[in-house]
Formats: sequence, C-alpha cells, structure tokens
Amino acid sequence: MRTVNGTVTMNSQTTEDAVARLEAIEDIQQLKARYCVACDAPFDAEAIAQMFTEDGIWETADGKVRCQGRDAIRAFFQPAKPAFIAHLVTNPIITIDGDRARGNWWVTCPSTRVENGEKVAYWILGYYDDVYVRRSGRWLFERVRTDIKFWAPHREGWVADMERRAGSS
Repeated sequence: MRTVNGTVTMNSQTTEDAVARLEAIEDIQQLKARYCVACDAPFDAEAIAQMFTEDGIWETADGKVRCQGRDAIRAFFQPAKPAFIAHLVTNPIITIDGDRARGNWWVTCPSTRVENGEKVAYWILGYYDDVYVRRSGRWLFERVRTDIKFWAPHREGWVADMERRAGSS
C-alpha cells in the first residue's frame, strides 16, 4: 500500500509477484556468490563456465578481453593461477524483468601475485555490470562485464594507478 494525497491505494504488484521478485533477486545473489568463490584462488574454470549461458560473454569494459561461449570462458580462466585472491562483492543493484535481469556490483579483491619469485600484495577495485537470464528455472550469466578502477600494489597504494587509468598525472 502507499499513500497519495492522503489516500491509501494498493500497489498493482501482488504478494505472489513480490515474493517471486525477491526470490529471483536472492537466486541472482547466490549465483554471484558462487561465481566469486569459483574465481578465488585456485580458479575453478569449469564451475565458472557452467554459470554462463552456452553463448555467454565475459568481458572487460576496456575491450581488452572478450570471451564468448563456455569453452572460451573456461579457456580464459584455466591458466589464471594467482597465489591468492578473494572477491568481495558489495552494493548490489538488481532489476528483474521477467526471465531477464540486470545487476551491478562493486568488487574489492585483496590479492597476491608472484613477481620475480616473490609474493606481492595487491588491491583490486572494480565494478561488475551483469546481465542474467533464467533458463529452465535457473539463473545464469548472459554477460559479465568487469570495469577495473585500480589494480595497485598494497605498499604503493592506488592513487598512481587511478591517475594512470584516468589519463592524468
């Protein structure tokens, strides 16, 4: 119910519709959580690929990486072996439109890479722009687009990397 000019009116959405919408949002949040777990070291390339539609797309916003189809997504993630990474997603904004949905998330990743035989701590901050589709009652990624805002060594901080990405000095 809502009040308009002092008059109480009923929303056009039924209780069943509201529950179905909330269930869809929860299912999508669980999909994203499973994706993040599979993306943490060591990557589970097969699990990641199975979360996408057959012709799904994983891409970077800068256009440097674009993988289409489960085989291409699996191949992209198989060689990726960081020493450590933890995907921490927050601030989901999910909109549902029948069997399609859109989701935006912030992701922070503390990570460790091996450089010249030594482990180096990194911070990664990015933004996910996802498209989901429900097939046979199951939500899948149709597209995951990641926009990295910075990828910076912990000791150095992220200011220089952000300025480099923004094109300023």
